[in-house]
Amino acid sequence: MSVVVRRAAADDLDPVRFVGLATWPATYGAIKGARYVTRGLDEYWSAEAIAGSIDRGDIDVAESDAGVVGMVEVASVGDDLVMWKLYVVPAAQHTGIGPRLIASAVARAEARGCALFTEYEPENVAAGEFYARQGFEPSDPPWPDAGGTWMRWARVSGPVSTQG
Repeated sequence: MSVVVRRAAADDLDPVRFVGLATWPATYGAIKGARYVTRGLDEYWSAEAIAGSIDRGDIDVAESDAGVVGMVEVASVGDDLVMWKLYVVPAAQHTGIGPRLIASAVARAEARGCALFTEYEPENVAAGEFYARQGFEPSDPPWPDAGGTWMRWARVSGPVSTQG
């Protein structure tokens, strides 16, 4: 599968939202429940929220011949960057797209000379294992009282793993 990672444009709004609709129920349904999934889709994946992130240049997409198959959202928090979202549609998972999206987030942090953090729900053990394989290490949150489990990009040399 040929994939290009690029900055999201305004016409990517619906495809990016589709990534959320395709991934959130499978990712969080069994560990957090339907109410959590519905609330998250309404809040984090609404047209308004995604359009704002695209307008700020915070979202990169992975596009194949099938269209947008993954996305990453990286936003400034103080002097650092936080990778808030990293999702790949189920049919394209385990093809190396996730690591390519992480590489785009890492490139943003390296260009700014700042730290890159990510956060995940503690129940989502697979996410923590995936991030660890990609070069993230456990970290204190970048600010007090932040929820979730935090990791910081720590690999100083070498490519991001292509194992997804």
